[in-house]
Amino acid sequence: MMVSRPVLRTRKKHTEDAEDTGIQPRFNVDILVWLLLAAALAVSFYARVKVIDHQSPDFRFYLVHWYNHLRADGYPGFATNFANYNFPYLYMLYAVSLFKVPTLIAIKSISIFFDYLMGFAVWWLVKGLRPKSRYLPVIAALTILCMPTVILNSSVWGQAEAIYVSFLVLALGFWVRGRFTWAWFFFGVSLSIKLQAIFLLPLLGVLWLIDRRQKLWAPALFLVTPVLAPIPAIIWGRPAGEAYGVYLSQASGYFDSRTSNFMAWMRVPWQEAMKMEYLGNMATAITMAILLIGVAAFLIRHKGRPGIESTMAMAAFVTMVVPFFLPDMRDRYFYAGEMLTLVWAFLAGRRRAWLPLLVSVPIMLEYSFGLFHSDPGVTSAWRSFSLLAAIVILGLDAFRTDPEAAGGTTAEPVEPAPVAEGPKPEDEPASEKAAEGGVA
Repeated sequence: MMVSRPVLRTRKKHTEDAEDTGIQPRFNVDILVWLLLAAALAVSFYARVKVIDHQSPDFRFYLVHWYNHLRADGYPGFATNFANYNFPYLYMLYAVSLFKVPTLIAIKSISIFFDYLMGFAVWWLVKGLRPKSRYLPVIAALTILCMPTVILNSSVWGQAEAIYVSFLVLALGFWVRGRFTWAWFFFGVSLSIKLQAIFLLPLLGVLWLIDRRQKLWAPALFLVTPVLAPIPAIIWGRPAGEAYGVYLSQASGYFDSRTSNFMAWMRVPWQEAMKMEYLGNMATAITMAILLIGVAAFLIRHKGRPGIESTMAMAAFVTMVVPFFLPDMRDRYFYAGEMLTLVWAFLAGRRRAWLPLLVSVPIMLEYSFGLFHSDPGVTSAWRSFSLLAAIVILGLDAFRTDPEAAGGTTAEPVEPAPVAEGPKPEDEPASEKAAEGGVA
C-alpha cells in the first residue's frame, strides 16, 4: 500500500504536465475575439468603399436617369411612369436626391445601408434559433456582410436585393419567435419592394394554415404595405390603375436561357428563346408542381408538425427552387435563397459548411460576367448543376428528422433532461480513499 503512493503522485504530475502544454491566456480572450469581429465589420465597409466608384450598365442606363428625374422634378415626378421599380425604392431614391452628395454615392448608399440591415436581420434570426450561442449569430452576420456576391450586388451593381431580403429575414426572425402578425407585416414590406419575396409565400401560407397559434386574419397584414405604398404617388398625380399595376408588370412568362437555371439546359439562343412564351408557361407549371408536391411531402414527412430546423431548410429550398425553374429569371433572383442557404449552413454546423459554395460560386461568376465582362470559364448550363445540387441537398435536409422530439415549431430551447448524479464523495470505494489519504 505504501508503495502505491509515489506511483500515484507520478501519474498525477504527468497528467498536470500534459495539461500545461496548451496556451495559457494572459488576459480575457473574449476581448480579442470581439476586436477581431469588429475588425471584420470594418473590413466589410472598407471593401464597399473601394468599389463604390464602379458604374454598372444598370446604373448608366436606368438608375442615374431615375435619380436625375426625381432631382429635377421633385415629388411631382411620380406622376409619370419613369421607372419599373416599386415605389418604396423610388421614395428612397427621391429622399437621397435631396442631399448634395455625388450621384453615384447617393444611389449606392441605399443598397449599402440595407446590406447592414440585412446583417442585423441575419444576426437576429440566428440568435432566435441559437439563443445560447454568443458568437454564432455575430459570425453569421459578418459572413453575410463579407460575401463577394453581397458586396458586388450593392456596392458595384447598386441593385436592391439586400433591401427586400432584409425585411424577408426580419419576417423569419419574428416567425421563429412566435410573433406571427409582425412576421406577416414584414413579409408584406419585403413584397412591396420586390416581387421576388413572393417565393417564400407558399411555405408561409402552409405554416399559417396548419399552425393554430396563428390568427386567421394574420396573413391580411402582408397586404398593408403593398396597398399603402402607391398612395403617395397617386396623390402626386399618378393614375391609380397604373400605380398598382406596377406589381403585375414585374411578372413575366417568357423563356430566358441565359440564366444559370433550368432554362440553360434548353440549348436555344436567348434571342429566340424570349419569343417562346409556351416554354415559359411550361416552366411555370413545372415550378408550381414541384412546390405543391414538395410542400405536401414535407408535411407528410413531419406528420403535420414540422420543427424549426426543418422549416429553415425548407425556406432555403423554396427560395432556391422557384428561381431555378421559373422563366425569365436572373441570377440575382437567387439572392434570398443564397442568404437563407448560408443561414441554414450555420444552423447545420460543419456537415453543411461547404453548402453555400454551391450557390455563391456560380452566382458570383455570373455577376463578374455581367459587371466586368470577364469569362466565367463555364457555361450557364454547367453552373446550373451546382445550384441544382444545392437544391437537392436542401430538400433532403428539410425532410430529415428534427432535433426536437415533439417536432413542434417553437424556437424556445428545450430543457435538458436531468443528468443522473454520480456517487457522492462519502460513497467512494475504500481503495480510492486509501490511495489518496495514505491509509496503510
